[in-house]
Amino acid sequence: MPRYANARQVEIPEARVYHCCTPVSHAGMAKYCHLVWGPDDPKRSPRPKGGRDDKQPHLTNAKTSRGEWALRIEALMEDGEPRTFNRICVELLDQEASIGFEGPLDEALWGLVEQGRLAHTMEVPVYFIISEADCG
Repeated sequence: MPRYANARQVEIPEARVYHCCTPVSHAGMAKYCHLVWGPDDPKRSPRPKGGRDDKQPHLTNAKTSRGEWALRIEALMEDGEPRTFNRICVELLDQEASIGFEGPLDEALWGLVEQGRLAHTMEVPVYFIISEADCG
């Protein structure tokens, strides 16, 4: 029986195949594929009464450089645990993937993929793991 992620009913393959140094299209709808949550992704913490202090976290996150985000992502991923972009964002920021999307955190993630430091699946939900590939 297939397993599904979220209400979108995305079938989760039993065995994941990871790719590195493989060009990935970010054109059209493809740029959103890595935003799909995994079935075991953690949830962010509950919103406090009165809301969060940071009312514009996407702008706050944009103040951190792409290089700094790359270091933070690599440090998080060193445990070898496969993670979706959403899980990375929740664990680093306590925010969902939409907050990190199209900013320096997202750019850092794909920069690590292009450099061969992260590998990823080609189906949704997209998972990332540490890679030791040399893409040069």
